[in-house]
Amino acid sequence: MELLELHLLQSYPVCCPNRDDLGAAKSAYYGGVRRARISSQCMKRSQRRLFRELAPEHGCGIRTRLLPGYLLGLLQARGAAGAEALAAALAGIWCKVDARKSEPTAAAPVYLSPAEAQLMVQTALARREEKPKATPAELAKAAAEALPRGHLLCDAADIALFGRMVTSAPELSTEAAAMYTHALSTHLCEPELDYFTTADDLLPTGAGAGGGGMLEFCSACYYRYVGLNVDQLRENLGQPDAETLRLLLRAFVDSALRAAPQARRGSMCAACLPDYALGLHRRSGCPVQLAAAFENPVLPERGFAAPSRERLRSFFRQMQKTWNLRAEVTAELPDMDAAAFTESLTAPLDT
Repeated sequence: MELLELHLLQSYPVCCPNRDDLGAAKSAYYGGVRRARISSQCMKRSQRRLFRELAPEHGCGIRTRLLPGYLLGLLQARGAAGAEALAAALAGIWCKVDARKSEPTAAAPVYLSPAEAQLMVQTALARREEKPKATPAELAKAAAEALPRGHLLCDAADIALFGRMVTSAPELSTEAAAMYTHALSTHLCEPELDYFTTADDLLPTGAGAGGGGMLEFCSACYYRYVGLNVDQLRENLGQPDAETLRLLLRAFVDSALRAAPQARRGSMCAACLPDYALGLHRRSGCPVQLAAAFENPVLPERGFAAPSRERLRSFFRQMQKTWNLRAEVTAELPDMDAAAFTESLTAPLDT
């Protein structure tokens, strides 16, 4: 397994980058103490959006429950007769459709690319020309058979990276090439409360606030791991050429470094870049995260970022010695700038 791995330390001041169902800051117990936590789902969402900006021609995947309406628009643009019934049938390839709502909706979010949607529409309409009396279900069956098996179309690199599960058509499911941990603070972190008030512009001065409330927040240094199975990415995309693969790897690393959670960005903006990054490109092996470096929580000493960096470096050296972890490329931020870091890691070792 050819691997690209990032071990990141990232300090956030007052913020709530990820919330639970009650609006409280997410947390977890590790090493016997409570840690601040950012879920992998949260980080993947932020990275996927940024990846699309960095690789606009290759990261076009759409995740939505409104697939019937999306397909309907494509059919209507081609002037197709019976577009509503055909759109529902095509959407049914991916998931059950609830037609009782004012706008037909898939039972669960569907993740596909515009090229896949266009291919379905094109195939269904071509089959209708061959067999004018074919039912929407028959046209949908032909469209499903036209979808590629075993690899994704060129505009779906984000699906190749982050994966998808299609329960109604398992052959369309895709094993994710990217791997994530939940980010955990390297130290004990108890959430704090922010009491806030809102002013009422029409109340007389000194008459009090128009409202108020309480919000949880954390201030923490997080460790997070992002890994990429380069072999799986190649397989998912049907063995892309070296130039395309290099572009995708660069966009993946850049988006992993720069992505930031979007929660409460109007009041507690968590727009912070990593304090430290250890990047590895390994020709073979299995994924190895280094969260165990912080099983014994870091104590405050010159803050948490500096001692966390020293702890991570020391633990990595120990793991290299114990397990003979070899890497063809090792890079560190801020020892080099971000452009050089990305470039050194993402030149494919096997083209």
